[in-house]
Amino acid sequence: MMKVDKKPVIHIALAIDEKYVSPLYVVLTSIFCHNTENRFVVHVITTGVDEAEKNQISAFVKNHGSELCFYNIDQALVKSLPLLPNYPAFTAAVYYRLFFPLLLPSEIEKVIYLDTDTLVIGDLSELYNLNVDQVPVAAAVEMEMEVRSDLGIHQKDEYFNSGVMLINLYQWRQQQVTERAIEFLTKYPEKIKFVDQDALNVVLHQNWKPLNRKFNLMSVDMPRDLPKKKMHYFIKDITILHFNHYKPWSGLCKNRLRFIYYTYIRMSPRAAEFKKIQVFSFNKSYLYSFIQIRLVETYLRFPFLVKIWRNLKF
Repeated sequence: MMKVDKKPVIHIALAIDEKYVSPLYVVLTSIFCHNTENRFVVHVITTGVDEAEKNQISAFVKNHGSELCFYNIDQALVKSLPLLPNYPAFTAAVYYRLFFPLLLPSEIEKVIYLDTDTLVIGDLSELYNLNVDQVPVAAAVEMEMEVRSDLGIHQKDEYFNSGVMLINLYQWRQQQVTERAIEFLTKYPEKIKFVDQDALNVVLHQNWKPLNRKFNLMSVDMPRDLPKKKMHYFIKDITILHFNHYKPWSGLCKNRLRFIYYTYIRMSPRAAEFKKIQVFSFNKSYLYSFIQIRLVETYLRFPFLVKIWRNLKF
């Protein structure tokens, strides 16, 4: 008789293009590491990713006792949507998440959407089991965002970050969130500073549920001067880390929790591939910033070295 896996099922959604396969593996590695009591159905938009690569991703997910579903986006749907010249990392793929509610089977009630610059360091069942019956989305407030009166948002706590969302698929479809967001993006490209996130905040204004920040701990929440040996106490109750400004694979990443991300890089099957997406430049400004950031990290990690240096007699 076939053994039936009775672990709770959690639906996860991620979107990538061919440039972000390696970060996808890191997110998945972190999920599987901390969720051994859960089983996942992973929904991934992989437009531009070749079949051989998709087969390897599928094998990785299945080896961890979960299922995988791939989706493809017609580029005609996103090619006319506004991108930001000052943010070259933004490609058309940033709009893919808008389409998950239209792609997933109707019998799925909700899904956790994750950006590929996130890291799961806790059990996702608490987040997945939150009640979102009355709203399309639960998300965390974007604390660093200025008041966006240009979008009709007049208080800081009314704007959410779309990098981690618990989506009520029925409510989203009923309220035509995708269609309304695309309409706004098309009609008002001059108002867009943070691509689809701005559009979602407009169409879902005062129609979303705030998440506890432990489900989306963003860069602004992370400590700047806490010694490294105490970092694990800081994150012990956190479920999701979100490197939403400086990407952890960038040489100029100022995030003090970057070393945790590298732990999961090393555990992932594509650790060596990260050199393909790392951003590094040999110009003077970049090197100065890089050295400054790394010196601060060294000081906070080994403060006794500074004391020794100061006490040296020449």
